[in-house]
Amino acid sequence: HDVLLRSDMRVWMAPRHPLSHHDSLSLAELADEPLIAITREELEAVSEAVWRTQPHHRRPAYRSASVEAIRGLVGTNAGLAILPDLLYRPWSLDGDRILAKRT
Repeated sequence: HDVLLRSDMRVWMAPRHPLSHHDSLSLAELADEPLIAITREELEAVSEAVWRTQPHHRRPAYRSASVEAIRGLVGTNAGLAILPDLLYRPWSLDGDRILAKRT
């Protein structure tokens, strides 16, 4: 097989989130934050694998198969999402701004 594309994972958050002033974030800094998870098979498996490496395995506060729903939740500051940069767009359909930070 050939790799056609690579996309780094980013933490999506609302600009008014208390961690928004950081350029990058560690998983430990996200430990107490409500997380929004995507329920698409491949992406869900990647996210689960990342959290299994941490001392306290996280369960998402919200889950959705819709990237647009996740953007909407992040934009309203309901929680953070960790998703590929390829899916990132700096606004939700409701017009709320979204930031993407390195992990």
